[in-house]
Amino acid sequence: MTDVIMAPAADMFEMGWNYRYLSVVPMFPMRAKKLYELYKNYESIEAIPQEEREKLEQQVFRSSIDEIWRQTGETFQCQGSSSN
Repeated sequence: MTDVIMAPAADMFEMGWNYRYLSVVPMFPMRAKKLYELYKNYESIEAIPQEEREKLEQQVFRSSIDEIWRQTGETFQCQGSSSN
């Protein structure tokens, strides 16, 4: 039995790549696969049914989608400014 599991790659998410991850955090692969499934099935966050959005906020992000989006923007701004 191995201690690795395949899950969507954070840096190649849009392309559907999977990486091997240590299965130390057992919920990560399931959550990552769910996020990828939603990404492929809906054209936007707004298109995701409200019930699914609530599950994401409560069970995956443990924060509002608006807050996660704000944090994502901050991360990309920091990455952009550090590459200059």
